[in-house]
Order: sequence, then structure tokens, then C-alpha cells
Amino acid sequence: MKRIVLLLIAVVFASCKQEKTETAAGDQPFFIFDKVVHYHKEISRQYLDTLYDKPEKSRNDLGLIQIVTGNVPVNPADTLFVKNMSILEFSQHEIEASKNAEISKLFSQKTPKETVAESANCKAIYADVLVFRGKGKIVGVAKIDFNCKKAQIVGMRYSPENFGKSGEFDELQKLVGSK
Repeated sequence: MKRIVLLLIAVVFASCKQEKTETAAGDQPFFIFDKVVHYHKEISRQYLDTLYDKPEKSRNDLGLIQIVTGNVPVNPADTLFVKNMSILEFSQHEIEASKNAEISKLFSQKTPKETVAESANCKAIYADVLVFRGKGKIVGVAKIDFNCKKAQIVGMRYSPENFGKSGEFDELQKLVGSK
């Protein structure tokens, strides 16, 4: 009987110890999701400058400017921008579910492995937008500029301050197949 009790105590102790190691940095994802949709719009700096210079901007022009350079969406509850991306002819494809674990690892809280300098002079054009869904609802959005290595992320559970400082942009670009 004593052996059984000792065995149970050892199992409980081992499982508690294992639980602590699983919550290390890098295992705390920004989003809990089951689906990722990638939106992309081919847009050049020259075309965007032309839009800015137009004295009379259409609603589509203003919408495009807000999505690729502004802070739209402000939070995941703002779902109108997804419809607007379709109207503005962003290409759209669902990322294979088999890549969700890798994407979750990239979009997680972690200590940077290396210091990757972000160019302060580079004006971001967020031509790539990842919409994270959990149980059919939008739980997060990441607007990405792979050229400037900049991101705007909303809906995250943890601070994204170190996102991109460990090579996440290059890995993410390979995963989503963006140019």
C-alpha cells in the first residue's frame, strides 16, 4: 500500500514539475486560434504616393490608405475592414491548418534571440494582413510589411514588443508564401 501511495506522489510531483516548464517564454501565444486567413495587396510606394496626392479621394482610396498605412483595425471587434479588403481586391487565401502551430509559435511572447534592427526611416506599407479566427470569430489581426520588417498587431493577449526581433518576419514570409 505504501508503494502505491509513493508512486502516486511521484507521479503528481512529476506532472507539476512538467507543467511549470511548459509555460516558459515562447509558449505564450498572442492569439488562441483555429484558422488564419492571409490577405495580400500588390501596392507600390509610388502608387500610394499618387493616392495621397489626389485632391479628391474616393471611398475606396481612403479605405486602402487606412488599411495599408493607418491603424485600421483598432481592435478585433472591427470586422468591417475584412469586407473592405474584399472590396479593395486584396487576394485572400486560408493558411493550411497544418501550419497553425508554427504560426502560433511565431506570434508568441518570447525573449529575442538576436537583435534585428527595425528601420525607422522605412515607411511601412502593410500589404499583408493575417486575420486570426477562433471558433468563427476574429480574435486577432496582424498587419505585416515584410520589406520594412514592421507589424501592427491587435487582439493579442501579451505585449508584441519583441515580435520580429528573432527573425519572425522571414519565417512568416516563407509560411504564408508572400513575395
